[in-house]
Amino acid sequence: MSGQFHLKVHAERRALAVSLAAVVFLLVALFGKNPLVWSLPLSILLVVIGNYAYVFRAARNIRFRNERTVLRLFPGDEGRLLFSFTNAGRLPVLSASWSAELLDRDGALGGNGKGPDEYRPLLLLGRETAVFPLDVLAAKRGFARYPVLKVSVRDLLGLYTIWLTYTGYVRKEICVYPELRPFQLPARLSRLEPGASPERMSLFEEPTMPRGSRTYRQGDPFGSVAWKETARTGELRTKEFERVVLTRWILAANLPGDRSGQPGERQTEKIFGEIAFAMSVAEKRGIETEVWLNVRMAGARSYLRVPAGLGPSHFTSVLQTLARLPASATVADPTNMYGGISKVAGKGHVLLHFGEAAESAAGMERLLRRKGVPVHLIKPEREVEAG
Repeated sequence: MSGQFHLKVHAERRALAVSLAAVVFLLVALFGKNPLVWSLPLSILLVVIGNYAYVFRAARNIRFRNERTVLRLFPGDEGRLLFSFTNAGRLPVLSASWSAELLDRDGALGGNGKGPDEYRPLLLLGRETAVFPLDVLAAKRGFARYPVLKVSVRDLLGLYTIWLTYTGYVRKEICVYPELRPFQLPARLSRLEPGASPERMSLFEEPTMPRGSRTYRQGDPFGSVAWKETARTGELRTKEFERVVLTRWILAANLPGDRSGQPGERQTEKIFGEIAFAMSVAEKRGIETEVWLNVRMAGARSYLRVPAGLGPSHFTSVLQTLARLPASATVADPTNMYGGISKVAGKGHVLLHFGEAAESAAGMERLLRRKGVPVHLIKPEREVEAG
């Protein structure tokens, strides 16, 4: 073991042949009693030992700079990862190569990533650092990384090879977001512009944004009395706040699955693309969103929920969640998910349901409509071209 790497020494056949020749010459020298013959096996042994000492020392001086890099791409985008190696010693590394084994279970790179058998030359002089770019092309939604990093170091005569296997977690990852699939938003939502109110009930006073005070009216909450203004004017005054639009889109999806609970990959990718498109629209308009998926999680939970949020960071968080979900994720009956949505939905909320609505969705829909929450079922056939 050497710092970052696990070392394994492999003697090539020629090393065994040279060592055997040195032993033969040594026996000849012993029986022949000729001092001059001794120099040949000793020279051979010195070469073998010297080569081993060089390759072992050179291999131990190699360091990998494991700087965290996460490429966030959409399908069709190109990206570049950088792998940096340093020679911590003065001995040059003249004959070496390295390889990063790709783990891409979902085909996010579509076979464009380098495989485990493709080694790249590595040349490092003393105290030198070399950076190697690795270009990738995103093909489809998914997550890929490089779990195994290997380096092979050879001596100049090709007698020994030392294999170095990185023992840590290689922090090079590729996150491919779902491809945005535009669809026709419901008319009331598509006409919504920043600052507009889709529902009268979505206009609220924001207590963190005061704008002044007014004369107290019967029924005003006691906690809203502006005491400083009351003391200054001698008249009972009530605080006034800015009225803002409080809108939240609840994006829920009933992912299709077969009897074994495995999702239909094609339809799932389509739904994820539609959710990503809805998220992009909400992010541009400053609308709060939360996401519910009937994906079975660890433990007893039968759904995945991304809590409500807004802004670019929330948009990115949802895209990463969708990208990291494996195509083989197990789906569950959406009844519990529908129950959770019914509990949290309220004033100013709008539900967009993707995929086929299960039978249990009817009860949720009736409950939400009584609470004043509009429900929109996004049908697959409503997909349109981007424009």
